[in-house]
Amino acid sequence: FRGGMIAVMTARLLRGVAGSTIVLRHRHCAGLLRSITYDSTCDSDSITVPAQARVVVCGGGVIGASVAYHLAKKGCNDVVLLEQGSLGCGTTWHAVGLVGRLKFSTAVTKLCDYSASLYAKLEQETGVATGWKEAGSLVVARTKERMTALKRLAGLSKAVSINAELVSRDDCHKLNQFIRLDDIRGGLWIPNDGVANPSDVCHSLARGATQQGVKVIEKVQVEKVLSSNGSVSAVVTNKGKIRCEYFVNCAGQWSYWLGLKCNHAVPLPLHPTEHLYIVSKPIEGISPFLPTVRDPDGLIFGREWSGGLCAGGFERNAKPCHHHGIPEKFEFQLFSEDWDQFRPLLDEILHRFPIIENAEIRQMINGPESFTPDGTAILGEVPEVRNYFVAAGLSSSGIALGGGVGKVMAEWIIDGRPSTNVWSLDIRRFTVHHSNHRFLRDRVTEVVSGHYSMPWPKKQYTTSRGVRWSPLAPRLQQLGPSWEEKMGWERVRWFAIPGDSDVEHDTFSRPRWIGCLHHEMTSCQTAAALFDLTSFAKFELMGFDALCLLQSLCCSDVNIPVGGVVNTFMLNETGGCEVQCDVIRLDEDRYLVMSEPEQATILYHWMRKHNTSVSICDITGGLSVIRLLGPRVNEMLMDCASLSTASGDMLGRDQWVGRAPGLFVERNDFSVKGVDLFVSNDYALHIYDLLVEQGNAYNLVNGGMMTLDWLRVENGQCKWGQELDAYTTPLDVGLDHLIDWKKDFIGHSALAAQKKRGVNKQMVKLTLLDPSNSVMAWGAEPIVRNGSVAGLTTSAFIDAQSKQVVCLGLISCPLNDETVSDDLLAVQVAGKTYPTVSW
Repeated sequence: FRGGMIAVMTARLLRGVAGSTIVLRHRHCAGLLRSITYDSTCDSDSITVPAQARVVVCGGGVIGASVAYHLAKKGCNDVVLLEQGSLGCGTTWHAVGLVGRLKFSTAVTKLCDYSASLYAKLEQETGVATGWKEAGSLVVARTKERMTALKRLAGLSKAVSINAELVSRDDCHKLNQFIRLDDIRGGLWIPNDGVANPSDVCHSLARGATQQGVKVIEKVQVEKVLSSNGSVSAVVTNKGKIRCEYFVNCAGQWSYWLGLKCNHAVPLPLHPTEHLYIVSKPIEGISPFLPTVRDPDGLIFGREWSGGLCAGGFERNAKPCHHHGIPEKFEFQLFSEDWDQFRPLLDEILHRFPIIENAEIRQMINGPESFTPDGTAILGEVPEVRNYFVAAGLSSSGIALGGGVGKVMAEWIIDGRPSTNVWSLDIRRFTVHHSNHRFLRDRVTEVVSGHYSMPWPKKQYTTSRGVRWSPLAPRLQQLGPSWEEKMGWERVRWFAIPGDSDVEHDTFSRPRWIGCLHHEMTSCQTAAALFDLTSFAKFELMGFDALCLLQSLCCSDVNIPVGGVVNTFMLNETGGCEVQCDVIRLDEDRYLVMSEPEQATILYHWMRKHNTSVSICDITGGLSVIRLLGPRVNEMLMDCASLSTASGDMLGRDQWVGRAPGLFVERNDFSVKGVDLFVSNDYALHIYDLLVEQGNAYNLVNGGMMTLDWLRVENGQCKWGQELDAYTTPLDVGLDHLIDWKKDFIGHSALAAQKKRGVNKQMVKLTLLDPSNSVMAWGAEPIVRNGSVAGLTTSAFIDAQSKQVVCLGLISCPLNDETVSDDLLAVQVAGKTYPTVSW
């Protein structure tokens, strides 16, 4: 260490034994000392709580305050906000306060953009400043790959109406003259980004809530959340019981432990880690409106702070904390300095901000931040208890997301759903194993650096893997698989072609594994291919009312013959697609419902939410699924099962395959026909070995999940989570033929109204015209019509014959305009525009 830093670090302002905690109020936390009156007193014995409220919010940080504020804004002021200490005393008070509007997720971008706009005007309403400064931010790139990522982000900015501009190295210096430039290729300038004072934001939101009638009560601990008939009924505190209709868990790092205090435990997937940054004393020349700089290749950031610099980052191998619980009265507390942990970030900070070498460091901040398994917040109603909502795990984005989170949570509670699609933040994207504390402790060590690490397509985490395996995994492992994880399941993306090596890599360009997928696709079209679908979610419905329940949930007619299968959707009241699934009739009063693994929790939650008398059993872990596709499958199965798919006598019935029983169900999803074979796990390896042995004569190959996805795109078929979601209807994507208009189902009225007035968006299938055959699309590329962004791509693949990229996408269109001029559509990939031809 050099210059002024060595003197300050020798005589540290903060002292303590490693691993201990210290109490600290840093000077940028002045908002905590404001004389804002809440129901709090030095004499805790005199604090009381109301006997009843419509909504109880637990947690007085920026998230809880924002939820209370926005509930009141929507006319619901029968709200009690409880804080066990003082407002902002947990994580909010030591947050850095960066508010970046533009993210790689459109959902997160919309929430951050709303937050920034709210903080800019909140003082006018509440009289409490937020410290908002629209100084702008600069994201710099050291590598070609990072510059490609910034070009992609710049393209996305046009689709979400965020002002962003790619800039040169010289422009970077003009924007912030204190950064080192020699290794920078360029950057992305976002002029409307800003910073805020986290404590002031929290208090301003709380003041706005109380002005509208919300009760904010400090120094009250929640001891139990009670439920009755599967729904929230009351909250027990150390000051008495509050009967309520809704409970919102906004307890930050305490959320995990609070979830266990419900009489029906609510497992929440988040775990705190230590998060570090440094703050310097004033530095000559630093302007209050110096733009924030993010250097993601170095995993660091720097912003102006009271005339000096605040610098930190998101290190690799982060340190989990509070694994066995959070100490009592952990309010306005930090951990001891950890310069060894901070050293890799400090080296990058000194490299990017040389001025810090001779600056005096006021202090190091080392406080807890909660992260989720994928580094994105968890929001919404939990699947275990009705009317129990959560807004937690903000993953170091609490201030940036705070305003937007409060808004969508209030909409969720009052209106039944948010006004914008926030599936990427919905807690139902996880399943129960994600809340295992050991899983979380190991995963968050990697997730923290993911905040700034390269946003590679198809990116996979390496920690907490190998949780759920198919019985076929030992055989598949011998065939050169590329593994991916979905909902804890290890499953194959594709298999390496024998003789090929070093084909698995991260890239924005055309990957080396394209040939592997084309090999598997060709086998599907000319011979036979086998896919392991054991990871798919599978639920057995039994009971007299099973048909009635599914008829009310599904938009297609599921009153089909025993052994039949229907690919259908479960819709919400607005006609949006909540679930895409296969419904298989096993008996008169018994059905099997199967979906992609990422829909497992939402599928179960949606069926359970509307069920009163049907038995719903999750049989995912006990049933293997083998999919066979290709023109030679029929011949192959004649040898294995002595029955023909062509005659239909083996479909929908238990049959012997070798020495084991299995259920065959016909598939017509793609241009080639096939079957799904359902078999108990104990027989799976025997049947697999038999199929492979018999399949050798028919050129059978093993295939992976990406091959199935490319076949889907080739056939122009939509997929939930890509082209379909809760805000997109079957009519939007041209699936009118799957709707049975003669029966009643959830969403029927909304679809009928939409059919009458017309759609305002549609799905398109486009071939990018690239003479060099070098471009690669991954989804989320802007689709341009007449020079303006009309939508985004959603899926893509490389056509084996033409070598061109083929995309699916959603674009806006005028009502009742059934056709859009295809010749005017183009796709922008990393800053370059490609004309297209529509299929």
